Amino acid sequence: MKVSIIIPVYRTEHTLARCVNSVLAQTYGNYEVILVDDGSDDGAPALCDAYAQQDARIRVIHQPNAGLSAARNAGVENAKGEYIWFVDSDDFVAADTLAQALQTLEQAPHDVSFVEFPVMVAYGNAQRQHPLHLTKQRYTDPWQWWFVAEGYTHCYAWNKLFRRSAIGALRFEHKVFEDVFFMLPLLNQVKAFATMNSGLYYYCSNPNGITANEGTHLLDLLEAHVRVLHQLHWARPQSVTQADFARYYAHLLNIQIDVYERCGGKVLLRNLPVGHTPKLLLQRILGVRRTCWLINLIRNICRHNHS
Repeated sequence: MKVSIIIPVYRTEHTLARCVNSVLAQTYGNYEVILVDDGSDDGAPALCDAYAQQDARIRVIHQPNAGLSAARNAGVENAKGEYIWFVDSDDFVAADTLAQALQTLEQAPHDVSFVEFPVMVAYGNAQRQHPLHLTKQRYTDPWQWWFVAEGYTHCYAWNKLFRRSAIGALRFEHKVFEDVFFMLPLLNQVKAFATMNSGLYYYCSNPNGITANEGTHLLDLLEAHVRVLHQLHWARPQSVTQADFARYYAHLLNIQIDVYERCGGKVLLRNLPVGHTPKLLLQRILGVRRTCWLINLIRNICRHNHS
């Protein structure tokens, strides 16, 4: 078995067929599909079993509800393939995606541990839908991808094909934004990876899914990124320009400001003397906590004036 495709399933009876059919339509066929029913209480479990009866490549795992991370981990534990691909059950994929990704990995040096392919983000949402375009490139410095290519904005698990050997004992943490917590240690333990400009993953907008507007979810996201800065001792890597590092810190400062408002004044981000945008200059002068306080004060005044 060459590839294991792991699909966690939870309350997606209306999108599961579209997802599985897009996987079964792949132009490359030497794979297994592991459907992990995470205690769904709709028609999804029966649909999973029906697919398994129709196609010998499909296996189903039924387990009590334990969350997306547990479902993915169960899939990894039961996977038989040399390569692993995570696909979410409310998404779907273009027919040549697996063939293109596998060809890229098998033609690359063996130290290339995974390949990333393009995404149509928020498919089906007219206001948010946009493509994530990638170039054909090999990375040996993870910070070049993280900071320069802004990998921190697309460190998804599902638009990547992984060598099973690269994942090893690494598993998903039981966190919101579990992909970020998974990708960070993976980047630290691989020697190289690649991006490609072909194939396409359709990440679909799910109104019932996790949103970045909830404070506890944003706090998890900020915690994941603060781990990066802790690892770097809160200093810029030599291979990254000051502008790229400042852009990343500005991204985190925006998340921190929202966390401050939604989580009772919680502050995880340290003060750093980087960048020259108004917010970054304000942070230099006042520090992170006072900057968060001031911006949220201004926001509240604006809301009051518009009410």
